[in-house]
Amino acid sequence: MQKLKKEDIRILNAGEQMHRAVLEKYNSIEEFAETAGIRINSLNVYFHCKPYGSKNFRLRLSNMLNRNIEDIILDDRQQINNYINCIRQNIQAYKQHEDIEVFNCLKQICQSYGYDIELSKVLRLVSTYYYFTHRLILSFEYINSAIEIVKNIGNYDLLLGYNIDLAMYHASNGEVSKAKHLYKGLEKYISPDIKGISKRTLFNYYYRFGVINNSDFKFARQLFEKALKYAETEIEIGGTLSNIGLTYHGEKKYDLALKYYNQSLEKYNQKDKLQRSYSYNNMADTYNELGNKKEAKKNINLALELLEDNDTETYYYYIHNLIKIDNENLEDIYNKMLSHFYSSRKFIKNKTYEIKAID
Repeated sequence: MQKLKKEDIRILNAGEQMHRAVLEKYNSIEEFAETAGIRINSLNVYFHCKPYGSKNFRLRLSNMLNRNIEDIILDDRQQINNYINCIRQNIQAYKQHEDIEVFNCLKQICQSYGYDIELSKVLRLVSTYYYFTHRLILSFEYINSAIEIVKNIGNYDLLLGYNIDLAMYHASNGEVSKAKHLYKGLEKYISPDIKGISKRTLFNYYYRFGVINNSDFKFARQLFEKALKYAETEIEIGGTLSNIGLTYHGEKKYDLALKYYNQSLEKYNQKDKLQRSYSYNNMADTYNELGNKKEAKKNINLALELLEDNDTETYYYYIHNLIKIDNENLEDIYNKMLSHFYSSRKFIKNKTYEIKAID
């Protein structure tokens, strides 16, 4: 999925949206005009003069692009939500200092239109950005601002979703008891009496509560199994199955752990490289516990091969695991690690696992 830049964030009028939709399918406006049998001058008029072409033109455009006109021409609010969803689905790619400009641009647009719900969603994105770049104080600040907005509006779905994030931040900050207490307090929002709670929010509630309780293997597994009922995407299903595998690993039921790791790999798409790497790493740990060094080494190397240059923290975490599995080839591992360090050091944000691996 394409990562947005600051210059990509702008509200387009109907003519600009039609123009963009044409160029997504055709190499040029001239090619589209020739195929449609429309003079280029007439086409330019349709794109730049309201009401942006006749009804017949819009129908022909819809047929040629094989899209409903309502999907081509979006109002301001729909465009803003599209930008928000595009960033949300690829949020872990936004790790650079300049990425904050993308969020600030979107935030200013929401404020100028007076769209409070969308503003809260952007603030949540900013809090997630700071979470993934290891700046928890700012994560707390922005998620609490988002919570205040939706609390005043009375949107319980977003209120539950944002508080789930807040609980996760507390857990990441070592405040596990506080996170669990917050989760217990959120139970009132998953009552049948509360309408409008989305499947996605219910999935996040059970999945993240399971992660926080990962040391209580049976209880965590029950939560992950509930999460599966609400999982909608391949990544959600695959990640949940992998976590169920981890609960069985914790109980030393290694055959069941491997079964669920394999099931998770079957659910992921080929493009879900980072998620697939997690499952291979988990399998490596399990095979290592079973004393099968060959399979353990095979799987940890598969995990490493799937990582991108900017997955630095995960890379060194896996290297640390590789050293535990294959401690007879430390020189080769060290050379591999050193090569990766020099090619990707600009992405390094948190040196915890790099230091562990080097040690």
